[in-house]
Amino acid sequence: MAGFHYSYSLRQAVRPQLSGLMAAARRLLMCWHARHVQRLELAEIDEHLLRDLRLTPEDVRRECSKSFWQP
Repeated sequence: MAGFHYSYSLRQAVRPQLSGLMAAARRLLMCWHARHVQRLELAEIDEHLLRDLRLTPEDVRRECSKSFWQP
């Protein structure tokens, strides 16, 4: 019976950690997706609006060439 009690306690201890890990992974994936979408949208902005934002086409190329996991 002591073995069952130990494994039950271990399960209780691990479950919140797994839940936190899953939440962190979800937040990371959402961040990566948002970054990817933002870069796609940035690539579509015309030069007139880029000037208003004080961005050059080179700035846009450099940002859009980054992988989704790169800040």
